[in-house]
Formats: sequence, C-alpha cells, structure tokens
Amino acid sequence: MGALLSAGLGLAILVPAAIAAEDPPLIPPNWNRVPDGFATGATAALSYTGDAVLLFSSNRAWAYEPLLAEASEAFDFPFPVHAAVRWDADEAILFSDDLVYTWNLETDEIGEPESLISLGLPEGWLHVDAAAWFDDERWILFHEQEFLVMPPPGDEGELEGPFSISDLGLDPLWRDIDAAVLAMDGYVSLFRGGRVLDLSPNAQFVDPAQPLGRAAELGLSPPPGPVIVTADLDFGALPPPFSSGLTAGVCLPEEECLLVQGRRAILYSPWTREVGEPFMLDRNVDAALRWDESRVALFSGSKLVIVDLDDESAGIEVHPISRLGVPSRWPRVTAAVVHDSERWLLFNGDEFMVYALHGGANGAPAIGGPFPLAELGLGYWADGFDALMNTWDGRLVVVRGDGWSQLDVTSGTTVAPVPFIPETN
Repeated sequence: MGALLSAGLGLAILVPAAIAAEDPPLIPPNWNRVPDGFATGATAALSYTGDAVLLFSSNRAWAYEPLLAEASEAFDFPFPVHAAVRWDADEAILFSDDLVYTWNLETDEIGEPESLISLGLPEGWLHVDAAAWFDDERWILFHEQEFLVMPPPGDEGELEGPFSISDLGLDPLWRDIDAAVLAMDGYVSLFRGGRVLDLSPNAQFVDPAQPLGRAAELGLSPPPGPVIVTADLDFGALPPPFSSGLTAGVCLPEEECLLVQGRRAILYSPWTREVGEPFMLDRNVDAALRWDESRVALFSGSKLVIVDLDDESAGIEVHPISRLGVPSRWPRVTAAVVHDSERWLLFNGDEFMVYALHGGANGAPAIGGPFPLAELGLGYWADGFDALMNTWDGRLVVVRGDGWSQLDVTSGTTVAPVPFIPETN
C-alpha cells in the first residue's frame, strides 16, 4: 500500500510507501536514451514486461528499459493512444479520445472499444491525458489540470476526486501531465513535453525534473548544490521604454545589470531598484553574457563583440558569430546564457546549441546542435523568448514581451511570468 503525504488540503501526493532501511538502494530511472521522437515528449506510458516501459507517440510505441537506458522493439496500434495503464498481469487499458480498449499483452488482442463513460468518470472528463497505478489497489488518472484516484473496474473502492494538480505540490510548470507510469523500483514517472519528473518512493520529496533524450546526454542537468538566493528580484522601477521589453541583458558585479533594448541601454539593479541614466550603444544588441570576470560578450547581428568593462583603453574585439560554429542559417544569436563554467547555451528562434568552452580536441571549444528548443521542456517558454540573463546569485531571468520570470533551463522549473511593471488596482 502506498503511504500518503499531506499536501496541505488532505490530498494525497504521489509518494509510494517508504522502503525499509535494510532494503537495497533504489536505482532511479534513466531516460537519457529514449528513442528519437520522444525527446519532445510521450503521449502515454505503460509498464510492460520486467523493467521495460512502453512509450507511446500517438499510435506507435517503443519498449524502453530505464534501468539499462536501452530501447528495443516497436509496436504499431490501429489508433492513437493518449493514456495507458495495466489492468492486471495480462491486460492493459488503452485510452484514445473518448474511448477505452483492453489490450491482452499475451495474445496481442485488442478488444472492442467502449465509451469512456463506462468507467464512471466525473462529468466533463471527455478524455484521459495520463494514467498510472497509484498504489497496489488504485489507479491515478489525469485530465487537463485535474486528477483523481480510483480502483480498476470491478474492484472494491470508491473514486476520489477530482482534485487540482496544483494540490500535488509540484512546480507550476507541471500544471498538466502528458503521460505517467509506475516504473521500476516504485518510481512514479510523470512526462510533460521534453521532461520527466520522477517521484521518489524512498523519500518524501519530488526528484528534480530532468530532460529527456539528447538534452540529458549533453549533460544539461542541474548544477550540484543549492542555489543561493539573496533577495527577491524586482523590476518594478524599470523606466520606459525598457519596461515594455528587452532584447538582451547581462548582470555585472556590484549588484547591477546591463539591460538593453536594441541600441538603448541602462544599468539597473533588480536587488536594490537603483536606476542609472539611459545611454546609447554603438550597435543593436540581440543577446549578451559574461565572457569572463571583466568582459562581456555582446551578440549583434552576425557579429560577436567582446567589451572589457574594467579597461576602456583595451578597446573591443569583433568576431563573426560563425567562429563559434553556429550554422549559416542562423543570422544572429537571439539569446545566450552561461550554463556552467564549461558551457554556454546559444539560442535562435526555436533552436538552441551547446557551446563547450573546452569540449573539443586538445581542449579547444566544441559545439553541439542545433537542437529543437522543445527538447528543453520549458513549458510556457517553449515558443521562445526575447532575452536570457544570468544573475550573480545563481538565478536565470527570462524575458518575453513586457513579462519576465525566473527559470531553471536545465530542470524545467519556473515561476509564473509577471510584467516588469506590476498592475495596480
């Protein structure tokens, strides 16, 4: 039986029963090598045989073993599968729009479709987005921004819910779920976009969301150690026209940031709300990041401009962005961010690249990509953004239009976007 962890409203959060201390240590699922096509998400997931999981993409499914990080056989189904859950040792339930099917895993026989209404789901539940075993006796089903728990058809017990997914205590990014499965060693894995969230059975906390597929292979995982947050960021004193949007930003020492809109620039501190005098740059700036302790890199069209902030007499260095290895179809870099001491992430529209400062032969720089932006699983920001900015205390500010948010590009966590100038009643 699964243990219940209070979510503040008496609701059950998805944490199965704790494992005894003498039990062998658990091995978390490894989703790094999912088949091509799943790096942007799965439509359904199903416990299959042994440690294998079936990952569905519409009407096609692949068997994947998260313990070995290996994909094997593929299956084709006569209809798109939007959710799936095992019924018993031999059969599974497949959800497709407003219909449900039984699938015999031994004979591969698919039963006649029945209406979703036959399961006795709440009014308005016209489809199921994700399904998994909740504990030994109940399923958990997800529909848009709600979930419920219920026994399989014919078993004793009552349906509980629906409840809001927000009551599970997950990050706001996980406001809806694409797929779910009770995977190996009791981990409940939730899928959304290009990310998977593993709910640990041996501790009462949720493991950080991880990217699926190629992004994980590139090492885009959260850096070790806690983020040091010194104060809430506040852009409420940002004057126009900067309050209507930014094209670039880079944080400097002394708790101030260089914020840019085209050629217009200003020094502003989101920690102290101190505002400098606006000034003009000699070129439009599309993106910016810290090059080293004293220099910043400004991306301007097809050029990379390196400016020394401590030594004005040093002049500037100008290089074509092609020297970074970006593809010729990228006319510019629209956003850039320092991932860690060894890697940058460069963005253009719906693509990104990973620039490893010492990743090539003999320690030379190397670049990976371009990859689809969707592979980072950024939820609200998956359509792109205008600017990214590292803060000196370990956070990342993302900007689109006149709104901004704090974002962890490696774990898919974010806070809700807010306007630079908060609305007043």
